[in-house]
Amino acid sequence: MLLPRIDLTGQEFGRLRVERFACYPPNKPSAAQWWCTCECGSRGLKVFGFNLKNGNTNSCGCLKVERTSAANSTHRLSGTNAYGQYSAMLARCLSPTNKRFRLYGARGIIVDPAWLGVGGFERFLSDMGPRPSVKHSIERVDNDGPYSSENCRWATQSEQCNNRRGNVIVEYEGKKQTLTQLCRRLKIPHGRTQSRLRRGQSLLEAIDAADQRSTRGRRLVETKAR
Repeated sequence: MLLPRIDLTGQEFGRLRVERFACYPPNKPSAAQWWCTCECGSRGLKVFGFNLKNGNTNSCGCLKVERTSAANSTHRLSGTNAYGQYSAMLARCLSPTNKRFRLYGARGIIVDPAWLGVGGFERFLSDMGPRPSVKHSIERVDNDGPYSSENCRWATQSEQCNNRRGNVIVEYEGKKQTLTQLCRRLKIPHGRTQSRLRRGQSLLEAIDAADQRSTRGRRLVETKAR
C-alpha cells in the first residue's frame, strides 16, 4: 500500500482525531484519506487530508448541528426562505454525511467564517439580503471559490445554468457571453454550433453553418405545411 508522505496519525483537527491512514481513492489518486474519530463518539469517518488541514472538516457534522441550533435560538428566523438556503449551504460544505458533500466540502469549497456560528445567519442575511423569490437560490460566481459575500448572489436556475463549470464563453459583436446564451439569442442549434467549434471552425463559421442549416430546416417544415 502506498503510504502518504506526511503522516497525520494522532493529530487533532477541531473535534476530529486521526486514527490511521485509509487510502488514496481511485477518483483522487493524489489525495490521501484518513480514518477519524469525533469527540462526540462517532467513529469510522473517512476524511480527506486537505479538508482536515484547511479546517473545512472539523467534526462528524455535530458541530454544524450545534451551530445551527445556536443560530436558531438567537435570530428566530429559521422559518424564512433564506434560512433554508443557508442551512443547505452549511450542510453540503461542512457535513461529510450530506449526500452533496463530495461536490462541495470534499473538493475544498468553504463557507466564509463570518457566516458561521452564533450570528452567522444574521451576517449572511445582511450581506446577501432577503431571498428574492422561491425560484432563487444562492450561487457562487466563481464555481471553485468560497461561499462569501464577494462571491455569492441570489440567482434563478436558468441564471445558474449559464455559470456551470464547462460552459463555453465566446465573444460576439463585442459582447462576452456563454455559447448557450448566444445560440438562444440567434435562434440557432447549440449542439451543432458547439460541435463545429470543437472541430476547429471559427465562431463566425460555426454560427453561419448552423444558421444556414437551421434556415433550411424551417423552410422544409413550411413547405410541408402548405
